[in-house]
Amino acid sequence: MEILNGHVYSVRHVEQWLAECAGINRGSRKWKAVLKTGGEIVLNDDAVFFERVSDTHFRAHRANAKKVAEIKSILDKATSNRAERWTMRFMSSVAVVFVVGGAFGLAVTLVRHFILHNY
Repeated sequence: MEILNGHVYSVRHVEQWLAECAGINRGSRKWKAVLKTGGEIVLNDDAVFFERVSDTHFRAHRANAKKVAEIKSILDKATSNRAERWTMRFMSSVAVVFVVGGAFGLAVTLVRHFILHNY
């Protein structure tokens, strides 16, 4: 049973393909992810996605798995989530505080050294 790119298949056909060709158990997390949220399935060198077009049909999308992984990594880097952005801002702020504190400590040490040794 072959799933072709861009073709529309009935839910029954997709479920049969998932069980027989993809080896996914009915009701598993992967099963639900594929049918409800458009999760991907990687078979051999192909990534397969299903897009729901109606209550009874899905449109299949096939792509090269390596290219899909490349594009996903680029998109993940470009669209980091808010928590990551706030974490980076916080860490940058902490680094600036340490640099300023270190510069202040160095200045105080040099002033004390010159005062105590009367240069």
